[in-house]
Amino acid sequence: MDNSKVLNDDYGLKHNIPNRTEQYQFIERRGDNFTSVGIKGGMYEGVVYKYGTVSVAEKENNKGEMPLSFQYDILDPNGLERKEFDDNFFNLIGDILVDIIDNSAGGSKRLEVKKNVRKDSTEMS
Repeated sequence: MDNSKVLNDDYGLKHNIPNRTEQYQFIERRGDNFTSVGIKGGMYEGVVYKYGTVSVAEKENNKGEMPLSFQYDILDPNGLERKEFDDNFFNLIGDILVDIIDNSAGGSKRLEVKKNVRKDSTEMS
C-alpha cells in the first residue's frame, strides 16, 4: 500500500499534500455529474468544492515560470463564512490542484501556483 494514501470509509482515499498537514479526498455526490474535492484537516475541514476551468500560461513569464490559473466553486462551506475563504484557502486548493496534476502526470514535474493568477467564480451568500 502506498504510504501517501490512507483508506477512509466515508469517501475513499485520502491524499496527502506535499508540505502540508491537510489532506483531500475525491467525492462523488449523488446527482452530480462531476467529481468534487473534500478537504480533511485544518481550518477548512469538511469544505467541499470543485474546480472549473484550469489553464497554464502558454509561455514562461519573466521569472521563468508558467503560471497556473483556475476557477473553483465552493459546494459546501461546512459552516464557514465567505470572509474565511481568503488567500490561505486559495493557496491550499492551489496546492491540491498541483498535487492532482502531478499525480496525473506521474509526478514527473512540480508545478507552482502563484497567488496573482486567482480566478474565483465562487458565489456564496
